[in-house]
Amino acid sequence: MRSLRLPRPSLAVPHALSHWFPMPDQQLVCKECGQVFTWAVGEQAFYRERGLQPPRRCAGCRAQRRQVASAEPVPPPTAPRRPSVAPVARRRRHSRRGVWGWLVGVTLAVSLGAALWFAVSPWWAWWGAINGVALVVYSYDKLIAGGARWRIPEAVLLGLALLGGSVGALVAMVLLRHKTSKPTFYLPFALIVVLHLGLVWFWPW
Repeated sequence: MRSLRLPRPSLAVPHALSHWFPMPDQQLVCKECGQVFTWAVGEQAFYRERGLQPPRRCAGCRAQRRQVASAEPVPPPTAPRRPSVAPVARRRRHSRRGVWGWLVGVTLAVSLGAALWFAVSPWWAWWGAINGVALVVYSYDKLIAGGARWRIPEAVLLGLALLGGSVGALVAMVLLRHKTSKPTFYLPFALIVVLHLGLVWFWPW
């Protein structure tokens, strides 16, 4: 006949009664150095209030571990990588070539049509066409200034003036006040105008 075993009564003091019945100090064995250390009543109450497990290391071993952890070098923060600007520059270069081809093609078509229709010299037809194109392009660039649209590159604007469209470009700049306060643009433009005046003056008509 099997005997009935009753549970042994626990001698632990409940947490609510620990203030009236304080727990005695406990002797624990350190996990690292193997020495016996005292787990005081105050520490027991601190651990019990926060639901922590009893300490497995003595105070000296815990302090040594904190020193080792604080002495470990902290890896330097890695700077965020900048996005590559090569694709953007490549797209701008291709788009600039596209603008050049479109403008030259329109100018050639207009000048050829004017030369055939009005029976004028191809040079005068080119001069009129390139100045008309320059006037339209400069006006369009002024119109979209300050917006989110893609602007006409300054190299294209100066190129139109250099190819003979300085008169149309100058008219647009004066009437619309476009690029008149930017020295990096109007100084090369002034040199182009001086070059054209010199060609007109010394050209053997």
